[in-house]
Amino acid sequence: MERLEQDLKIPFYKENKIWPFVHSVMPLALFFTSRNIVLSLLLIYVFETMEKTVSFFTPYFKENAADSLIGDPVNGALAIFAGWLVTQGTNSNERFLHEVGFWRRWGCFLVIGAVGSIIAIITCPEGFESRDRQRITIGVALIIVVYVGIVLLFYLPYLEDTQISFDITLWLIGASFIALCAEPQLKAISCYMQVIIADVILVVAAFIMFLILELN
Repeated sequence: MERLEQDLKIPFYKENKIWPFVHSVMPLALFFTSRNIVLSLLLIYVFETMEKTVSFFTPYFKENAADSLIGDPVNGALAIFAGWLVTQGTNSNERFLHEVGFWRRWGCFLVIGAVGSIIAIITCPEGFESRDRQRITIGVALIIVVYVGIVLLFYLPYLEDTQISFDITLWLIGASFIALCAEPQLKAISCYMQVIIADVILVVAAFIMFLILELN
């Protein structure tokens, strides 16, 4: 409990945990599931509200208010915006929603979220999040491998469609890039800031791709 209280005093931008990575790649998966930027952003805040409510009963989920209200939503919003920019360039949203069924899309997202959260909790139990960076490395690696595997498993029947496979490829490249940047062994800056920088790089790259695709 003492370690937990100490963690709560750490500003979110100095956070060295696995959760900044999770709070980036899960919203990215959410957007590529819903293909709706407004709904995706809204669901982030709904989830953070639920997480804050659960934290009153479960110490593991406790975090300071700034983390819930600023840190996690900004992280997720940047990842969602990057995904949105890419799909604006490919004009693939309508086709994706038409071709891929509702339950397949949302089933994929729910499985990713459940398995990813379980791995994060197991590899970074309470009191270790900001102290054992090797555990975070293992957790990030496991999550991204499972993440990619689940996406390919669910969307395998649609990969022959050039537009859909292109979208999925860009999505998984972006998620893998965030995982690489989340590597805590860098120790140059906090895990949170490493992920935020990765998000910003993806937004810039997505904007450049948007311009290229629009001009062509």
